[in-house]
Amino acid sequence: MKNWMKSLETLAGKLTAILAFAALIIIVLALIGSWIPMEYQTLVYVVAIGAMVIFVYQIFAGSRARSSAQTPPKGEQPEADEDEPSGEREAPLSEKDARTSYLTALMDDFRPLSLAGMDMHAGDTKARLPLEDIYISLNTTAQVEKEKGKKGKKNEREELLEQMGRGETEPLTALDALLRSKERHIVLLGAPGTGKSTFVRYLSLQMAKQLTDPSAKPLEGWKGKPLLPVAVSLGRFAEYLPADSKTGSAEMVEQFIRSTLEADQRTKDFAPHILERLLDEGGLILFDGLDEVANLDLRPVIVKSIESFTEKYARNPHSKFLVTCRIYSYQDARWKLTGWPVFELALFSPEQIERFIRIWYDLHTALESGRAAEFASKKIKLLAAVQADDPRRLYEVARYPIILTMMAIVHASHELPDSRARVYEQCVELLLDKWQFRRAIAPGRQEIRSLAEELKIPASAIYEPLYEIAFKAHVGHQAGKNRADDSGSLITEGLILGVLHDHLQNDEKERIFLEYCQKANGLLMLRGTITEAGSNVRRNDYTFPHLTFEEFLASRHLKNLDPDEVRRYLDDSHDRWREAVKFMAELYCFSKEPNRAAMNGLLESLSSPFPDQPKEQDWRALWLAGELLTYYKRVWKDRRKAASEDHIVANLRRLVFESPLTPRERADAADILDQLTQPEDLHAFVSFPEYQPPFFISKYPVTNAQYERFLIAENFQNKDLWINFPMYDENSAEMENRDWGDEAWEWLQQALQNENYESQDGVLLPRVWRDARFGANRAYAPVVGVSWYEANAYCRWLLKNWDALEEGRQGLPKPTLIRLPRESEWSEAAGGKEGDRFAFGRLQDARKEIVNFANTFESQINRTTPVWMYPQGKSPSGVMDLSGNVWEWQANYYGSSKTSMGLRGGSWNDDGDGARVAIRSDPAPPNLRDNYIGFRVALLPSG
Repeated sequence: MKNWMKSLETLAGKLTAILAFAALIIIVLALIGSWIPMEYQTLVYVVAIGAMVIFVYQIFAGSRARSSAQTPPKGEQPEADEDEPSGEREAPLSEKDARTSYLTALMDDFRPLSLAGMDMHAGDTKARLPLEDIYISLNTTAQVEKEKGKKGKKNEREELLEQMGRGETEPLTALDALLRSKERHIVLLGAPGTGKSTFVRYLSLQMAKQLTDPSAKPLEGWKGKPLLPVAVSLGRFAEYLPADSKTGSAEMVEQFIRSTLEADQRTKDFAPHILERLLDEGGLILFDGLDEVANLDLRPVIVKSIESFTEKYARNPHSKFLVTCRIYSYQDARWKLTGWPVFELALFSPEQIERFIRIWYDLHTALESGRAAEFASKKIKLLAAVQADDPRRLYEVARYPIILTMMAIVHASHELPDSRARVYEQCVELLLDKWQFRRAIAPGRQEIRSLAEELKIPASAIYEPLYEIAFKAHVGHQAGKNRADDSGSLITEGLILGVLHDHLQNDEKERIFLEYCQKANGLLMLRGTITEAGSNVRRNDYTFPHLTFEEFLASRHLKNLDPDEVRRYLDDSHDRWREAVKFMAELYCFSKEPNRAAMNGLLESLSSPFPDQPKEQDWRALWLAGELLTYYKRVWKDRRKAASEDHIVANLRRLVFESPLTPRERADAADILDQLTQPEDLHAFVSFPEYQPPFFISKYPVTNAQYERFLIAENFQNKDLWINFPMYDENSAEMENRDWGDEAWEWLQQALQNENYESQDGVLLPRVWRDARFGANRAYAPVVGVSWYEANAYCRWLLKNWDALEEGRQGLPKPTLIRLPRESEWSEAAGGKEGDRFAFGRLQDARKEIVNFANTFESQINRTTPVWMYPQGKSPSGVMDLSGNVWEWQANYYGSSKTSMGLRGGSWNDDGDGARVAIRSDPAPPNLRDNYIGFRVALLPSG
């Protein structure tokens, strides 16, 4: 019977003019029926009536199809029975055509600049920007020497560095990190919104372009042939696996890849071939979002699956593998990939921010030339808004690519707000306003309508259901939840309809809401269908434009809860709720009507009472309380402290010095403490009266906060600060009747004119002064990126202004000379250079133990740390940071050639061996300005 119905439906589709035909038959019978023989009249009537039946069925079938298209399925849907086909099955494509169709689908999905479907032109533009045009190359926090032999004439500094075998460094890009990996696999970490998934999309897009069009422009920096790209969402992979999976395997990944392709009409014909192609040709396999594997019990299973899959498919020497994850979700050893090199994405630099903004508005101008003047004005305003001196402090969040993108969108129709949460809030408002599509309102008539218009409710009434959906989805992310009840990590229709029913109480409005999710780009969108492993049950799953949107919306619901209940969620799954709680605190602080009482309550719940024997969740909650306290102090600047401020500050010191958190996490907490307090002895000196001649040395390396005092124009115009520095030979002996003359002053004049150096109003800034990892915003980290010349000029300035500065108020008489320490003095301050000792003494197993004493490469902090962070690393005389953190300029020459200067102490960028007192760095020219070189000062007392 079904075959007959199918045949009849096909016939109906072809007889589009059947009604006219039947009418013609009737007219003919009326006019000439009497002339037709009786035996033929019956046949004519049968033909006419049959035609009418087919036409009526055509109308009925079309109506049923339209009704089915407009009524989304509610809840999970069983797969269609293969014995009962729902439509005519086309012959499968050839493997070559199937491959092209797969690659084309990737390009269609990944080319639009999109946050999981978010229309990046929601803010007034008419076309979407292609990802390849707007993409800014992402850097990692790792440093490498600049490549030799680049085009262009070398300057004097580059030639000198090359002669010494020491190259100038630059950030390692994310792409180079992957390409340079000998293992051909890396883990790429990043904070929320730093571009991990965008990097995956961009690589997939570029590979697909090259494979479909060999004449296309190759990916800059890519070496070798283009590879078949496969992007695997680990969040969806986790949903595919049975919740009780105990171990992973390569087969699990293989089955998921095939299943994903089979579920898409564009890619299903390539599903039988893709794994064979990966084995034969090699591929670029991109596992995105380990942090989105919300069930913590499944993370080890996922990791094992990735490792097994990589082992199998790495047999092809061309294949490369990438795993992305948030930084704080990759700290647990249970789900770290064994032997995989780890790199961390750096935040955007000021140069990258500026480049993005200029490209953004240039592309908009090309799309809509009639608005060129408007776009030029907006570009200038946005560039000004992200400067460090703007009072809204937007530069702090503009370093995150996702937020910078949203700022550009919001700026199309709003003035920019002063916090991350307010940026998201305005973007949510914009998305809700643009959540619309063309709907049929009458036969032959269509109209673009927003979701609020179609539901016939105010837009504000849509927010609360969205907040609750986001919150419940986030709760479902936690470990131990059973996904069968629709509380899994993906947002199911069961979850959406359950919340909507409570708020709307109207089945038709619930249906309309789902229709908008499925057909329009808005705040909640259909991501696809998924079939769990070992099941024939398919279900639709939905998503917000980005995980940070889910966290922001969930935070709006969190505000309705008691602070102690918020703390319980945080303790259950810290890395899941950390960002949501931060958003909630920002809303308390930076909304139009800040809520001081609520903020105090939240701080109290996170930090008090603090136990004598804290557990890990106590330390983490305290750390978060410290970060939120910085928000509080930005808003409420009166002398009245937060109720728990002293308690938080005191215990943060305990966290930095004694907690079991990783060195990276303790360093982050130390940076927070730096924003809340200043070291009391920052300007102190340590005396060495027995040494001949006696000297004092600064207890700490010179910090950014101290060096910033020097950065005024008159100090770069005063030649006396830059000439005639004393000269010392390689043995630290003074070279009588010789000094540096005008060399430093002449270098300064050239540097101020050099486009590769950053200067402002006649002031030469340290090389990394605007870098979030090293620069001005990190007040009590050591200043880096200054040359030997600049360090000496600072010493001269310090002496000239001694009585007016904090250093001159330490009870010391004004010294006769302030300069860099000589290596002999530095070694004395470090306790002597005998054997293999560090400034703090010897270690049994230096590789493992040094992370508790100094900031070296072993700590994996990947930046400088506050100068007070390692009290256990002080020298016998109490001098801090002599081992690790930064190499320190010395006053004397390195060798007999008299072309380079001494460096001592090791750094964050070098392994612990370099932090031993006896070790000298490679020779360094005096104009070297790298992010691992700082300095401290020595005083020669009067008399």
